[in-house]
Formats: sequence, C-alpha cells, structure tokens
Amino acid sequence: MNEPLVTIGIATFQKEQHLRATLDAALAQTHRNLDVLIVDNASTDATRTIAHKYAARDGRVRVVEHRRNLGSRRNFNLAFELAHGEFFVWGRGHDLWHPEFVATGVDLLQRDPEIVLVHTTAREIDADDRDLGPVAEDLDTRGLTVPERLQACWRRLLGPATLGLIRRAAMDRTNLYQELAGCDLVFLLELACHGTFAFVDRPLLQLRRVRSEGSEAESVARTWRQMNPHRSRRESPDLHVLEFLAAHARVLRDLDVAPAVRDELAGELVQCFAGKFAGSFARAFDHLADRLDAASQRPDDPAQRLDAVTALHWLDQLHLALLCHPAHERGLAARNALLHLAVDLSTEPTAP
Repeated sequence: MNEPLVTIGIATFQKEQHLRATLDAALAQTHRNLDVLIVDNASTDATRTIAHKYAARDGRVRVVEHRRNLGSRRNFNLAFELAHGEFFVWGRGHDLWHPEFVATGVDLLQRDPEIVLVHTTAREIDADDRDLGPVAEDLDTRGLTVPERLQACWRRLLGPATLGLIRRAAMDRTNLYQELAGCDLVFLLELACHGTFAFVDRPLLQLRRVRSEGSEAESVARTWRQMNPHRSRRESPDLHVLEFLAAHARVLRDLDVAPAVRDELAGELVQCFAGKFAGSFARAFDHLADRLDAASQRPDDPAQRLDAVTALHWLDQLHLALLCHPAHERGLAARNALLHLAVDLSTEPTAP
C-alpha cells in the first residue's frame, strides 16, 4: 500500500519545556509521509522559536502563529482545518508517540474503510517523563451498529481517544471541538455516527499529566477560560452538565434513524446521565433555583436581571435535565420559575 499523507496537528501555548520532545517523537515516526503542523496560540515563551528551528531543519514541519490567544478550542480546531493529510492526529505540545503510532493507525484505516478512528493503549507520564501508569482506554466499536456505538461512547466517556489517528473525511462531518466542557467527548459521539473506532492494545502513546487540583466547578471554570479567554461567562460552572447533556441530545436529534430507535436511545442516555452525574445535576438545579430567587427578589438590580433569551435557553436545558431527575424539588421549582419568567419577559412592552 502507498503511504498516505498524515497530518500531526500540534496546538501549542507556552510549551517550551516539552515541545522539543514532542516534535522529535513526531518526526521519528516510521511512517515518513508526514505533515507536522504547529499552530501556536500567541505564546510568550520560547515555543515559537523552537517551532521555527524545527521547521528550518525539516521541510515536513509548518508553523502557524496567532497574534493573540484565540483560546484552546479554536486553536485545536484550526490545527485540523489547516491540515493537508488524509488522516489526522491531534497533538497537545507535550505528549509523546511511539515511532510505530502513525503506521499502526494508517494500516488499520487503509484496510477497513468503516474505521474512522484508531487509538492505542496510552500511559500517563509526569513533567519529568516518569511513568504514572496506564490510562483507561479500550473503546473498540467494530461490529456495532450506530446506536450501539453511541451508547458505548456515553457509557465509557473516554476523552483521550480523540488523540488517536482519525480519518479526515469523517472529521469534516463533525462540529470538531465545541465551546463546552467535555467537548472532546461530544466530538467522539459525533464521530461515532460516521464509522467505527478501533483499539490497539499496544502502549504507543504517552500522555503528559497536566491536570490541576480543585473542585469540579473550578476545573470547568478553568476549561472555559482556556477555551475562550475573550468570553466573559456570568453563569456558574455548575451549569456545565446541562450544556453537556444538551450537546448529546443534539447528536441524537440529527441522527438518521427511525423515531422509535431515537426514543430508545434518548431513554438510555437519560438513564446513563442520571447515574453518572447525579451530584452535578443537583448542583445545577440548586444554582438555577438560587439565581431565579435572586432575580425575583431584586428585579431592579441589573446584576440579577435575566433576559428572555437566557431564560428560554435555561428552560430548554432544564427540561432535558429533569428527564434524568424528574422528582428533584429544586429542579422543578427552577423550571416553574423559568416558565413564568419567560412568559413575563416575552410579553413585556418594548420601548417606543
């Protein structure tokens, strides 16, 4: 078989400590027909200098620089949108690939046109390359129907699979990374609509641990800031689970299956989320109820006032969430308050 062009799209921001090792691993692939694209998000350290040195030494390396930080979501998406390859790998600027990583994925993708993603066993490493153990990754959907593939995705929630080798034509049919916490998982769900995932039980990827300590809400707020540093979000990070559920529901809405199959999938999704995210839903319901109480008690306070668009947006998400926890008192109270508020705001007279 011929060697198709593979793009390794490396999204960087302040990666001077590990970028050399990442680029060395990319260029050491046994699959030689590579397009190594570095998309830098306005780094202020030596990241860009390192990138340009590698580009000067190896014609397979390209560098794209932004004048300002576009946010991690846009930067990762651009790494794909500017790619030239038939197959694509997302890189984070600090991870490492075994020399056989790309070749292993290309072999499977070329042999089976139904496969859209190949991922392998991964091990986690720290800043000094010390091994921290395996990452739970074994999502293989070959032989499954589309509904079964979607169920496998939301039951497992294995985000690192997005760092495998992906068929470009399938990625083109997704929304890539959307602006929400858990966007990698929603991307996998969309990708699963267009083909199967293959898992290779060989440790061909090393993922560097970059997680920070803190609560779930702190982690979500940090993710929001990284994804779009120019957007000021007033809502609480506790509401992220509502966005996450709504994104899954949109995938089901657009799925080309019989209505009865879609309804069965929606019921499975609701049941799964109810079990996995009970605490997150409770915090979201509490936050909305508190927020609506404040708005009703201080209607003239601009900081507490809600507009009709926000009220309707929350109401739409809350209807979905209450399918997961239909008897939650504060959730029901928030829904009823939002219904009244949306009606009141939509019937307010406009200024002449």
